[in-house]
Amino acid sequence: MKDVVKRWSALQILGTNSAGFLMVALWLVAGVAAAQTTKRPAEKELYQPKSSQVKSGKLLTAKINDFITIPVPEDFKQMNDDELAAKYPSGRKPLAMFSSFDLLTNFGVNATNTAWEEKDLAILKDFQKANIRTLYENAAFTRDEIIKVGKKQFAVFEFVGDGSAEGGRTAKYKQYYYMMYCIVRKQVYVFNFNCPNTEKQAWQPMVQKMMAGVKVMR
Repeated sequence: MKDVVKRWSALQILGTNSAGFLMVALWLVAGVAAAQTTKRPAEKELYQPKSSQVKSGKLLTAKINDFITIPVPEDFKQMNDDELAAKYPSGRKPLAMFSSFDLLTNFGVNATNTAWEEKDLAILKDFQKANIRTLYENAAFTRDEIIKVGKKQFAVFEFVGDGSAEGGRTAKYKQYYYMMYCIVRKQVYVFNFNCPNTEKQAWQPMVQKMMAGVKVMR
């Protein structure tokens, strides 16, 4: 743009000379064309959802029932019955679900009856992995193992998938999931964390602390 201004000044100076005027006019036009073809900054990338940021490392203990407690970020709120009904219109409601203020990041506990016993955890793990592949498109696993948390054995999965099967709905963006399964007196308990994959790196250290603090006292 500075170059175009200089060319305009020269045009004014030579304005009384027709030949000079013509030469500088052509020069000016060339400068404007060059300015218009200057590479523009790249357009912003398409919108990616962002969940609430990890505001602090503080976790509060939430009591799920008489024998299960879980650590929850202090800025999460527990969904009420109406919110649960809206989020899970056709599915089984969780025992408890905690969410960030924008509802994009969630941590909850589900329970289902089963014929399996605690010694069948390895079978359950293989079954649930196959189930996850069916429910979550293009699931890419980064963790698939059995670990011990406190005195309890858990099947653990970490993966990124294209959508969420929760409530029969599918997300329109990739999500990060961390799930733990355990068997207690012929019931399967699932501890499930999820957030947009764009927030995975921000949340992953916190999630590991949360899952390590899960207590199942049976």
